[in-house]
Amino acid sequence: MLRWFDAWLKGNDNGVKSEAPVRIFVMGANQWVDEQEWPMARTRYTDFYLHGGAPANSLYGSGTLSTDKPQSEKSDHYTYDPDSPVPFLTEPSFEQIGGPDDYRPVERRDDVLVYT
Repeated sequence: MLRWFDAWLKGNDNGVKSEAPVRIFVMGANQWVDEQEWPMARTRYTDFYLHGGAPANSLYGSGTLSTDKPQSEKSDHYTYDPDSPVPFLTEPSFEQIGGPDDYRPVERRDDVLVYT
């Protein structure tokens, strides 16, 4: 980030302007990849739908995520108790947002809806 700010705010010629404009981390391959555009031209958009069928409460419920469009399904519900709020697993900061965090301890609660 410092190199980017130095190039654009201070006018330093440090090579940032010649680098690829997009850098993404590919999970599974566990590597960083440089790209020339966003969204990428080879992007394949896929619609996903939430399905309950029966209660989707907790990790042990029947909530699923799939590409099948919903037909006739009942709505899922949960009850919020302000005296027992759902905890956040890590301290909120920009480093954790969007990461592959393990939420199974929270997903065991009946006051969350889980779609897998």
